[in-house]
Amino acid sequence: MASKSFLALALSVATATAQTFVPLRFAGVNIAGFDFGCGTDGTCNITQACPPLTQLGCADGLGQMQHFVENDGYNVFRLPVGWQYLTYSQMTGTQFYNYNMLVNACLSTGAYCEIDIHSYARYDGEIIGQGRPRNEVFAELWYSIADYWKYENRVVFGVMNEPHDIPDIVTWAGSVQAAVTAIRSTGANSQMILLRTLFCEYETVTLIPTSTLVASPIERKFVMPVFCFSMSMRGHRRRPRRVPAYLLDHQHPRGHSIAPAVPPHAHRAW
Repeated sequence: MASKSFLALALSVATATAQTFVPLRFAGVNIAGFDFGCGTDGTCNITQACPPLTQLGCADGLGQMQHFVENDGYNVFRLPVGWQYLTYSQMTGTQFYNYNMLVNACLSTGAYCEIDIHSYARYDGEIIGQGRPRNEVFAELWYSIADYWKYENRVVFGVMNEPHDIPDIVTWAGSVQAAVTAIRSTGANSQMILLRTLFCEYETVTLIPTSTLVASPIERKFVMPVFCFSMSMRGHRRRPRRVPAYLLDHQHPRGHSIAPAVPPHAHRAW
């Protein structure tokens, strides 16, 4: 029931804003686990991660994705992962290998698979580009990710989940631009997800001023995800569950020429 309600709501959002968005093309859910232990302040205890893979002793993420594809027609899955988890061993060791297993499991279903850096626009309590984590380091992270998956057409780059309490939204747009430029400099042509401020609930989206819109050399490759809440039952307790709905955003113009590639040192903290 929750999944059907989510789809109906997502479709109604697309219809109500037909002048802004093309008809709904993507619908899906989170496959959580790699983000467990991560807080909204950008801290992340990677020992609490529970990879949603049966071969790693946790949930059956592949089985869940197969179910949603075959029974509900879903075609995109968000695969959240903590920045610290993904880069703990410089994107070459066990943690990255485990996450790549989930990405490959997702790709095997034929769906689009979003690599979602689940850090809330922060790293260890400080806002990217407005604190100790510099834009250059954020760009290096995304250069390394995009360079690894640039030939996978169904991999989607979720630049940052749910940015919230951003003091300077224009400065944050510059941080996102740094990541986008780094991604495109690898030659990656996958779709891009660019999040707005707050938690991206469809009632509370805060728009970035037109003068600071993020640009990309790949036309019509931006996606705006919108979250809605469905209610699931656990015993007698009603628990809200955030579900992403994906709406293509065609308002962004063709961007400027991209900068030279950023050295891939994504493991640096700052």
